[in-house]
Amino acid sequence: MPKSSRSTAKARVLSSREVYRGPVFWVTSDEVIEPAGVRVRRDIVRHSGSVVILALDESSAQPKILLERQYLQSSSYGSCRPAASTRAKAN
Repeated sequence: MPKSSRSTAKARVLSSREVYRGPVFWVTSDEVIEPAGVRVRRDIVRHSGSVVILALDESSAQPKILLERQYLQSSSYGSCRPAASTRAKAN
């Protein structure tokens, strides 16, 4: 698998405050310093999570992962990603 050209450096969170809480998700406004030293604010939608089952075909020398194309309204573009569903709660 080819290595990503993206840096593995992470942004450092300076502060975080909850600006909205609803029954399904909440939003935090985070002030961060990017790895390049730029100070920015990120508004992040958070949720309790989901579960992904990955379809893996190992029948050839190069394993393949099955992805589905999805349109993301929040970003107005399509992407390929593993199919996701909500996490089942244990009784």
